[in-house]
Amino acid sequence: MTLHDSMTRARALLFISLLGLCLVPGQASAKVGTGAEVTVGAEAVQIADTSVPQSVVRKLLVCVPEAAAGPIYVGGEGVTTSAGMPVQPGSCYSTKLLANEKLYAISGGSIAVRVQETSSC
Repeated sequence: MTLHDSMTRARALLFISLLGLCLVPGQASAKVGTGAEVTVGAEAVQIADTSVPQSVVRKLLVCVPEAAAGPIYVGGEGVTTSAGMPVQPGSCYSTKLLANEKLYAISGGSIAVRVQETSSC
């Protein structure tokens, strides 16, 4: 093996690791979901982009449109408008979810929000 071959391999490994791809056999590679629209209302509903496997660690982004009549409130199962984290119209909420962990939302009216998830290794 020449010095050039070693440098080429080192650069390739560095590039792959910077991309954040999984290098461990048997693990899925990172994936950006297709996105989803979820209608949040007076009863708590799960917020998810089901195009990303829920059985892995994920990053989740939920955005409330500027034209929404009011905020949504996010939290765990059983979230309420008085105890949830408010997400105002025109704002987004971002969090990291563990494998099979779920985020729920509730609001005072019917609000269609956009959800995007990205899986990580």
